[in-house]
Amino acid sequence: MQGPVGFGHPLTVGAVDVKVNDFLCPADTVVIHAESYPAIEPTEQFAMVDVAAACRAAAGETCNVTESNFSLEDSSHKAYYPEFAMTFDGLNGLFEGGQIAAGETASGDVVFVIDRDAAGLTLIYRDLPGGPGPEAIFTLEP
Repeated sequence: MQGPVGFGHPLTVGAVDVKVNDFLCPADTVVIHAESYPAIEPTEQFAMVDVAAACRAAAGETCNVTESNFSLEDSSHKAYYPEFAMTFDGLNGLFEGGQIAAGETASGDVVFVIDRDAAGLTLIYRDLPGGPGPEAIFTLEP
């Protein structure tokens, strides 16, 4: 485990340098501009984390990073998992990731549905989505 670190401070997990550029919560007023988005309960809200993932693999290789590598956790250790970018038709700037070529960077917003009363949020990047292994932790609140 690496971190926690704040905005703009990269952490390296495997061949990927990950950093958080910004955090918006609630992000409901941004998400409603999408042509489609999931319905949420009155006790929930959208949150958006602007991330960047740079592939530091050897020339000719790639790094596989998707929104599934990320999760949020609140101070009570409740985990929140990202919504898929394709869920938000017409919303620009979302992190789509996938195969990132060596030396390239993918960036954009990862969208989550979280409890309105969630506090002490941290972003967790895992090398293996949903599994054990190397991870990096980023604080999202001052």
